[in-house]
Amino acid sequence: MIIKFIGYDSEIDFNNSNAYTLEVHNKDLFLKVCYDLYNLCYSNHEINNYILLINDEIEKFSKHTIFVDSIFDFDINSKKYINRLYNHVEKMFNLNIEIKREFELNIANINSVVQDLLNDLDIEVTLND
Repeated sequence: MIIKFIGYDSEIDFNNSNAYTLEVHNKDLFLKVCYDLYNLCYSNHEINNYILLINDEIEKFSKHTIFVDSIFDFDINSKKYINRLYNHVEKMFNLNIEIKREFELNIANINSVVQDLLNDLDIEVTLND
C-alpha cells in the first residue's frame, strides 16, 4: 500500500515498514493534511491531492484506512474498528489456503476433544414438552 501526495516529492510505502512519521513543519499545511486525510478516511468526498495505491491500483481511502487522531482516545472495542479489522483478517485468511486448512483442521480437533470430554461427563438431560 502506497500513499502518494500529489504536488510533493513524498510518498509513504507501507509495504516496506509498519510505522512512518510524516513531518509537516508548516502549521497550516499540517492542519490541511490532517483534515484532508480524515475526510478521505471517513467521508465520500474525493480529494485529488492524495492517492492510495494497492498493488498498483488506485483504491478509496475509506475502504482501506482508519484515521487515528489520538492514541489515548482510541477505543479498540469500537464496533467500527472491530468490523474493519475483522474484514481485513477474513480477506487475508481467505487468500491463504494453507492457513485456512490448518485453521479448519484445528477447529475440527478442538470439536473432537470437546465432544470426547462431554461424552465422559455424567449428565442427565430431560426435555420438557
